[in-house]
This record gives sequence, C-alpha cells and structure tokens, in this order.
Amino acid sequence: MTIEEKVGQILMVHFHGEQANNDAKILISQAHVGGFIYFNWSNGLNTPQQVQNLSNELQEIANRNLNPIPLLIAVDQEGGVVARLKQGFTVFPGNSAIARTNIPSFAEKCAYATSIELKAVGINMILGPVVDVNVNPLNPIIGVRSFSNSPETVTIFAKEALKGYERARIISVLKHFPGHGDVTLDSHADLPIVDKSLKKLNETELYPFASLSKYANAIMTAHLLVPALDPFRCATLSKYIIENILRKNFNYNGVVITDSLVMKGFLTNCPNIEEAAIRAFEAGSDLLILGGKQLLDEDRFELTTKDTLRIYHHLLEAVYSGRISEQRLNASVNRILSMKQKYNLFNYSPSKSQDIESNINTDSHKKLAREIANLSLNNDANNCTHPQKFNEMRVAVFAPKLTEYEINHTNISRIGKETKTMFFEQLNPTEIECAIAHKLVNWAETIIVCTYNAWKNDRQVQFIKSLKTLNKPITIIALRDPQDGKVLQNDVNFVISTLSPDSYSIQSAIDILTGVTNAF
Repeated sequence: MTIEEKVGQILMVHFHGEQANNDAKILISQAHVGGFIYFNWSNGLNTPQQVQNLSNELQEIANRNLNPIPLLIAVDQEGGVVARLKQGFTVFPGNSAIARTNIPSFAEKCAYATSIELKAVGINMILGPVVDVNVNPLNPIIGVRSFSNSPETVTIFAKEALKGYERARIISVLKHFPGHGDVTLDSHADLPIVDKSLKKLNETELYPFASLSKYANAIMTAHLLVPALDPFRCATLSKYIIENILRKNFNYNGVVITDSLVMKGFLTNCPNIEEAAIRAFEAGSDLLILGGKQLLDEDRFELTTKDTLRIYHHLLEAVYSGRISEQRLNASVNRILSMKQKYNLFNYSPSKSQDIESNINTDSHKKLAREIANLSLNNDANNCTHPQKFNEMRVAVFAPKLTEYEINHTNISRIGKETKTMFFEQLNPTEIECAIAHKLVNWAETIIVCTYNAWKNDRQVQFIKSLKTLNKPITIIALRDPQDGKVLQNDVNFVISTLSPDSYSIQSAIDILTGVTNAF
C-alpha cells in the first residue's frame, strides 16, 4: 500500500446522496477512505432497497481502485432513541427498555436480529453497544441509551449484545470510552467533565470497558475531560487514556475509533479540524470519524467533501514531514485491515433483493420487538392500573413532530370514540401552536400528551401545566427519559414511561392505558 492509501484507511466519512454520486467517488478514489457512516439527513435511508443499492454501489467503486480494499459501512442503530434505519426496518426498544425486562438474553436476540437486517443492506459495522453507565438521571446525552445506572447490569446486558453481534458476524463498537454516564453537558455542544476519583471511575465508568474489552472489535472514544485520568486533554486527545488505560491496563489490541470529530465539545480544544484530526491520531486512535454535523449548533456545521480532502492532505503532510511516523500509521492500518479480514470483508459479494425479503422486518423480528416492549412496560411499577374508557370519550393527542413516524405506526389515532392528533413542529410548542392546541382541548374529554425530553424543554412542561386548569384527565406517555414523569407527576393523572420512543413501546403503553391484555 502507498502512504496515500494508508492515510485514507484511517478515515470514516459521510457524503450527501441517496446513491453513490460524484462526491462518493472522489472520497473513495482520491482520499482512499476506509469507510462511510450513514445518516438519514444525508443518505435518505428511506427504504431497505435504497440502502442496499447505496452500499453495493460504494463497495463496487472501492473495488475498482488499483488496490481494492473493502469499505467499512457503519451506522448508529442502537434501537430506541438512536435508530438511523426506520422505514421498512424493525426498530427495537432501546437499551433501558431491554434491561427493564430483567432478561439479558433479549439483548443478544435484539443485537442478532438488528445485525441480520443491517447486513442484508450491506452495512458491516454497527456503532454499538452503548456501555456508558447512566448514573446521572439528568444526563443530557446518554440517558435511556444506557442499559442501566448499575455498571454490573450494563456489563451483563452489553456482553449479551456483543454475543448477538458476533453471532451475526457484524463488527460492533463499544462506546463511549471512558464513560459518558455522569455528565451534565452534551458533548455535541460543549466539553463535559467527569470529575471523580480513580477509585470511583474503576467502580463505575471504567468497569464495563475493563470487563468487555477482550470481546471488543472496536472501542469508541468519548469527547470528555476526566481529570483523574488526564487533567489537560479530553479522552479523544489523551495518549495516556488511550495507550496506558485502554491498551496497557485493559490489554486491548483492537481498533480505537473516535466519536465524530465535528462535535463542538471536541473542537473547542483545537485550533481547527485539521489539527484536531492529527492530534486524535497522535493520541492513539486508529479510525477517525469525520462524518456528522453539529446537531446542537445553529449553523449545523458539517464537513463537505472538499473539507474532507483538505483534512486528508493535512494528515498526509504530517506523515511526509515525520510528525506521524510511518510505523505509527502502519500499526493503525494493520488493525483496521485485520478487522476487515476477520469479518470476511475482502470476500465481498453484493447484497441481493431476496436478502431484504428474507431478513428485514420479518414476523419473528416484529414479534421479538413486541415481546420486549410489552414485558418492559408491564414491569414498570409506575404504570396506571385503572385505565380510562378511552373508547367512550373524545381524545386529544399531542406530541412533537420528531415522534410522528413512530406514533403513526401505532393505533393511538383510534384510541377514542373520536380522536384528534396534533404534532408540534419542535420539542417546545410555540404560542400559536399552544393556542390551537387549547381549542382542541376544549373539544376533547380527555388528553394524552406524548412528551420527549420535557424535563429540559420548559415550554413543553408549561404547555402541559396550562392544561391542568381545564379540569380534564391528562395522561402522559413519556417517550424518552422517565425524568419527564418526575417533573410532571403532580400536574397530570397518569404517567407511563416507555424508556424508548419506538412504535412497539408506544403501542404497549397504549395497550396498558386501554386495558388490552397482551399475549406475551
């Protein structure tokens, strides 16, 4: 391999296009990139067939390079809150909901089924499982993405998930090292700090990584500062954290992959993205994610293909100048190629339409998702035990538009004698939306509000509190963090927390409200 090809292998990038367009061709042929990461907002992901065609086209372009090396094609498909592939796919309940069943084998079954669906559309890497321990209930970035606030529970369920990914022969990624579970800031917006003793870190944040690193193919670094490990550099830029803690102490020899380098909390440490990429590699990461955008930033900054090429050339120059030694570069490239070889990526053959028909959104997968959702919800001691007779009442349903796809895949629109549904454009309803909503409430006899992060979106809370004066029954279905229920429990009649905004969990909540007995 040439130096140019080696540098390309350490990059995972994104581009805009539902097909392998000219940008994709440039990234593969000129930057020799090692992989792509898919997003809904950049790659469509609107049908299994579209995703499969995209994956096949990308691999075929890579296969035409003078030195053909298969691409890593990755996606965040954790289930629940984070699921890039929705339309036509099975979206399973998220990690907290799975753990609430108290049956670890469900994690293995979900991981296996998810992997089978991903592989059917040419995706060979899943960015999961999440092994952060969610010890802070006000955590703005992890929350229900975590299995638990107990490191032992996280480890037990994550180990089962790893078994499922391995059974399906897909590359999995433990994230986010050294642990995002006890933060109050979102690293998409700022640099979080985990300020606790080394003893506490070993007992909590580091516990799952220490226990599971021997089973891991890849581990993703977190953009956070942990003073007890390195008082000056965030984990992604800390050679001590990566080389001493992860590789030496945990005896980890696999691939280290960064979280997205465009996240604002990370870039505050570096003068520019080019220098950030070089420093992250110098710190010990093997694979740099340049995909994604600053989701919490007003200008939604993201890298263009031109930007990616510029970063690629800066990395090349760092090798040519000796700042990055070729020996160091070879070590990372060898890890990446060994991982690709281990998972048989070099024996590439395109996915076929029949793979979609036989493996995606199958009856068995849907049944598994329903079983987990039903058991998870029925294990929740906070569920109401005296359902209203919604079928005899006029029902007004409110929810943020973010959840429209999932809600429309339930029967909530038929829950009442008459049912009217309104979706707010954003998480915080506007004054005009609230005025329209109140007219709908005047018509209704009972109200259902599907909340989403209400605890950190004040106008969502204020809207619900404003309904209290109308003296009509109010039911809350908290679709994400149970913190919503804690904030609103004195203002409403019933609260159900699904721990997961997938359609199966929402439907299970509806069934509990209406007194439907499930077969699982």
